[in-house]
Amino acid sequence: MHAPEKNAMREIIWIPERRGYVSEVRSLLADGGYRLIEAPTAVEGLRLLDERRAQSEAVACLLTGIHLPDIPGLRMLEMVKSRFPRLPVVVLTEAGTPPFPGDRAARLADGFFQWPCSGKEVTDHLGRLAAVDPFQAERRSRRRGKRPHRAWGLIQLFEEVDAERVFRALRDHPLVQTCDGVQGEFDLVVSLASGVAKNIEQFWKDVSRWPEVARSDLLAVIEPPLDEAVQEFLAAFRRHQAEEIQQGRQIRPALLVDEILLVEIDPAARSHVFPRLACAEGVVQCEAVRGPWQAIVQVQGPTREQIRRLVSEELASLEGVLRLRPLKVVRLSEN
Repeated sequence: MHAPEKNAMREIIWIPERRGYVSEVRSLLADGGYRLIEAPTAVEGLRLLDERRAQSEAVACLLTGIHLPDIPGLRMLEMVKSRFPRLPVVVLTEAGTPPFPGDRAARLADGFFQWPCSGKEVTDHLGRLAAVDPFQAERRSRRRGKRPHRAWGLIQLFEEVDAERVFRALRDHPLVQTCDGVQGEFDLVVSLASGVAKNIEQFWKDVSRWPEVARSDLLAVIEPPLDEAVQEFLAAFRRHQAEEIQQGRQIRPALLVDEILLVEIDPAARSHVFPRLACAEGVVQCEAVRGPWQAIVQVQGPTREQIRRLVSEELASLEGVLRLRPLKVVRLSEN
């Protein structure tokens, strides 16, 4: 079979699990009329999709693995489908078995192949996928005005003080967005926002003088070291999650267990670590901050044990993470 002319070939963006079989897959799919554009990482794959969308260039499919070098394959699926629900996404992996019906990957992926497999098997499947504009139904972010200044505050209280009074005073203040009781090095974690940065700084100086407060650290939120394309896909995923919760298709956050992580990152590894932190399974919020910690991460899960495994096996072991301090979110009465 002769491969079609290059200008007639349909383009596939591919994020392979490893480079060992790239040339073989490229040759097999070329025989079926597809041209592979290889992305070495998930971040690069998202960037390529964003570029094709901006330039109104057609993409036949995203071909991705499960065990990717940066973003987990399942989270990659969720992010892409949240933003481009019509874009066909096919999984080609060396490990595991095709997902069972009802599995999250089965619901999201438009095909699942285990390598080695025949190129005809894959191209026949791609040919059966609907030929639609993959970017037509894009879920886009609403245009926002100037973002407010934001910060996180960490409070350690003296022993035998009225912690509930402090909690209520913080929670009811107009600059405070959230206030959580925690167990660990600190007793309270507060998120703040204002149109004027000095308002936050002055309020925190006042808090530091409260007689119940033994220590108060303020960490200003800064722009994360994330590619704009990744931020757009991640925002689409968060919005889709919120819609699923609102419609009763996902567990409400109130029924899940929360933990807040303070993360110290090697300055030379921030751009490498941050996508992995922000897109990790179980992470619902990840913000870059200025201070002794470089990121504040909120994790949710059905049990403490699941969160413990995620933190110890996935996040703490990331190359570039120097230190990770977990703070268990609890009801104030448990402190």
